[in-house]
Amino acid sequence: MTPGSIAFITVFLLLLLVTVKPFGLYMANVLEGHDIWPLRAGARFEALIYRLCGIDSTDQMGWKKYAIALVLFNALGALAVYAFQRLQMWLPLNPQQMTNVSPDSSFNTAVSFITNTNWQVTPASRR
Repeated sequence: MTPGSIAFITVFLLLLLVTVKPFGLYMANVLEGHDIWPLRAGARFEALIYRLCGIDSTDQMGWKKYAIALVLFNALGALAVYAFQRLQMWLPLNPQQMTNVSPDSSFNTAVSFITNTNWQVTPASRR
């Protein structure tokens, strides 16, 4: 190990040691439902967003509603990834003027993102 890597690991462990108590207390208070200042600070903004979206913050989300939201979110995400890749050539911030990705590759990438598929080949899978 190089001295730089030893210093990096040492600094990381020291930061971890220093922050474990405050973050642990914060997480315990959040999970127990105690009123804490970071949550109170964003409460007005959160209430505004809920009001704009027509969401009742006291309403519980059942499994059917959650399943519909999950499927819609993944479908919209897949459509967005597919569209970005198919329209890549005409999108701004494309300094290398990369061409559009082929339809089959765009579809594969979009589906891989929403299903968390990893197509990388590892040495163990080559056997």
